[in-house]
Amino acid sequence: MTKHVVLVVGHGTRSAEGLAQFETFVGALAERLQRPAKHCYLELAEPDMATGLSDAASAAGAAGEVIVLPLFLGPGDHYKRDVPEAVRACRSALGKTSPVFRYAAPLGPHPKLIELLNVRIGEALTTTPDALPRKRTALLVVGRGSLEEDGNSAVTRTAFLLGDGQPWLCVEYAFQAVRHPTVPEAIQRCRRLGAQQVVVAPYLLFGGRVYDDVCATSRRTATAAGLRVIHASHLGSQAPIHPLLLDVAEQRCREAGEITS
Repeated sequence: MTKHVVLVVGHGTRSAEGLAQFETFVGALAERLQRPAKHCYLELAEPDMATGLSDAASAAGAAGEVIVLPLFLGPGDHYKRDVPEAVRACRSALGKTSPVFRYAAPLGPHPKLIELLNVRIGEALTTTPDALPRKRTALLVVGRGSLEEDGNSAVTRTAFLLGDGQPWLCVEYAFQAVRHPTVPEAIQRCRRLGAQQVVVAPYLLFGGRVYDDVCATSRRTATAAGLRVIHASHLGSQAPIHPLLLDVAEQRCREAGEITS
């Protein structure tokens, strides 16, 4: 029987909380799949890609398979360039002792991620005393931002799907960096459209510098604009890991490696 090892690739962060959330997810995915799961990071944390690929290859053996799962929400430049280049380098270095590497699709876009984001928005509203009704509220979906349009389009599509059939005053999107509209630009637009309250929904997997910056920037801008702001949590918040997030990751692994139960 072929031995499958899953290697979960994260972007990386200097936030201890963000790293802990990511590694908790990896453990939960291993339990869900009933397969060994290792992890590595593109930058800012250890183990790096080269170490993670080498460790996963050693665990799988030459007759095994390594399923490389990029824990990204869209097909940006990291997915298209950085991870495949690292896989090719590892395969070349191992030569005949290399296992088969199978590359999974990024998590998003996926209907269950939309569903989970709705869950996080609902949690934020129900735990906020005296929250204004949705008809007086703007929903602002915020993504990281990418040089690749495919990655950015996942954010705009998510905002559109979240707003479909919902009684929000308006639904807008923004990017934390790289692309426009920025968070301040989008909040100012919400104000011009008549919003009295903004629910900020970060389309991000875990905590860290990007999430903290989204919250701080939106709070500062909304306060200056005279708007009330409510922050939804990121998708991977709270333990245990939400089953909807595990469902998507499991599906991507099974698609890539033809893992059967």
